[in-house]
Amino acid sequence: MLAIGSATIVMLVSAVISWIVVRTKMPGRWMLDNLASLPLVFPGLVLGLAIMICYLYLDIGVYGTLWIMLIAYVTRFLPYGMRYNSASMLQIHKELEESAAMSGASWGMTFRRVVLPLLKPGLLAGWIYVMIVSIRELSSSILLYSPGTEVVSIMIWELWQNGQYVELSALGVMLIVALFCLVLLAQLAGRAVRNCRNMKTLSIRHPEVRVLRASKDDGYERGRRPSRLPPKRRDRTSG
Repeated sequence: MLAIGSATIVMLVSAVISWIVVRTKMPGRWMLDNLASLPLVFPGLVLGLAIMICYLYLDIGVYGTLWIMLIAYVTRFLPYGMRYNSASMLQIHKELEESAAMSGASWGMTFRRVVLPLLKPGLLAGWIYVMIVSIRELSSSILLYSPGTEVVSIMIWELWQNGQYVELSALGVMLIVALFCLVLLAQLAGRAVRNCRNMKTLSIRHPEVRVLRASKDDGYERGRRPSRLPPKRRDRTSG
């Protein structure tokens, strides 16, 4: 649940930041991009130590809970979400958002109904990647966890410290299988989204594709247009 929550927050926050950096002309937006990418500079241990000291002085009740680990994961993996969303945002034409604004849509509706659906492939790929790296994160978690808030990486480390190598091997194999299934799911989902987008683009650029699809439903062979019967000639002898 911690990995799912951190991946969801990272992708949503980075989508908004990417929109501000790419779409707007706000002065100082490059500073926002640099601040979002700043956690890449610090090692995980240094970042975890900084967060621990910060929330020891700021007594708001998150130290020793899962919330401080969630904050650490979001801070540490925000740059990865920025890279995925920025690359996807650059591929979206600005005219789509302008058309929605001309139709009377607010910024929130435009972002929810236009931008986010077009960002779906990048959001899905980034979400799965952030979830995978959150599951195996150890460097920050080892300084911030407390009894009762152990994650999978901490459990593996404790089993190794206690010399329980049989349980360690079993848990490691289960983790590898789970991560492999996640990667396979990401590839299948990306392929399905890409095929769906290609079919929509083909239908828009070539309207005869829809005619061929309709002809298949009428019993005609796919790939062949329905033949038109010549009009009946009027019998001259009759009448």
